[in-house]
Amino acid sequence: MAFLQSISPINKVFQTNGSNPVKVLCEDLNEYVCKYSRGNPASGLFNEYLAASFLRVWNLSVPEFRVITIQAKHITPEYQSTTVQPRFFQSPCFGSKHYEYGKEIDPSIGVIDTKIVKQIRNKGDLLAIALFDLWMANEDRNHNNYNLLLDSREDGYAFMPIDHEKCFNTNSLTSQRGLVILTEDETLVNTELSKLVFRNFKELEALIDQIANDYYLWVAECQNGLENVINAMPDQWGIAKADKIAQLNAALFQNAWIDNCCETFKEYSSTFLLS
Repeated sequence: MAFLQSISPINKVFQTNGSNPVKVLCEDLNEYVCKYSRGNPASGLFNEYLAASFLRVWNLSVPEFRVITIQAKHITPEYQSTTVQPRFFQSPCFGSKHYEYGKEIDPSIGVIDTKIVKQIRNKGDLLAIALFDLWMANEDRNHNNYNLLLDSREDGYAFMPIDHEKCFNTNSLTSQRGLVILTEDETLVNTELSKLVFRNFKELEALIDQIANDYYLWVAECQNGLENVINAMPDQWGIAKADKIAQLNAALFQNAWIDNCCETFKEYSSTFLLS
């Protein structure tokens, strides 16, 4: 896990309904969109980091990420408010590389242009992301909020999933009830975007089956690397690492949960895409 620090003041605060991340230039001369924690333990940052790490295992396009220390001198007064305060940056941030030509898909302004759809090179990843969200109980990617970037590349566009702080049913990993499966309306499967992307898609049923089969391999690989991923986190986030490993093994990697997510994915896909 790479650790970086800022080399110039915050240059933007993103006005969102949730975390209000900031953008800053770092010592590798790249800009990062940084999420910070208002308290300790930094559960939201943990979710972001774990999800991004696991998405890599699933071979899904995810923004490059780093642990970012924003220096106090770079938290200038013009960007300080009730949502951005110097004390929030006492521990490192979770930073996602800013993609200058990446555009967030906004369902409030309609579905993306069909001309762009034809140029998306990783269409199948949209369904893999939907299954990933079921497995991680990510409640914040659905028809109201895609949390997807379209990254512009030389040969077209690619889906990139972002924003994972509401995984585990919005931080209910330690709940006695365990994880709760997402409803149809809480997934990417039941969206206008999916219907547009997979309209007239040849061999869609075979794609769904292939993703379902690969899913078990991806989950096993995530579990094999779990301890290394957790132990690489910053201690300043205040996460009890041994406890978190035990919780994940008891919930996320439970056979019944893994099977339930896969069967639900196939059910939703059949209902909304294959019908």
